[in-house]
Amino acid sequence: MLAVVSEDWERLLCVACYEKVLSEPPEENLADSIPKEWLGSAVPVEDVEKDNVVDGIPFGNQVAEWEQFKAAMMEGDEIRCFCTPPDPQEQLAKTGGYALVRQEKVIKAIVTMKK
Repeated sequence: MLAVVSEDWERLLCVACYEKVLSEPPEENLADSIPKEWLGSAVPVEDVEKDNVVDGIPFGNQVAEWEQFKAAMMEGDEIRCFCTPPDPQEQLAKTGGYALVRQEKVIKAIVTMKK
């Protein structure tokens, strides 16, 4: 049986959602469409990179998008995982990833799981 500390459940959910890195182009207005209710707790950059390695590279074929995401970070910003609400029929989230949050507003996002 696996015991999970409650404050880490959001990060573990993002890691569990991470089945593959998408090859689709990023959604242009994704950051504008992520409500606060979908956000988990803050995750350090090092943990995000460690949890999303594909073929030895953080974020695999999304490495350029990830580097742009990190470059947009300013002091005080947070990276938070996000997942859309589960589909009642399937009990699974449809989209998940990481959001760059500045002063409680999502300014950028990267998708790591899409159903």
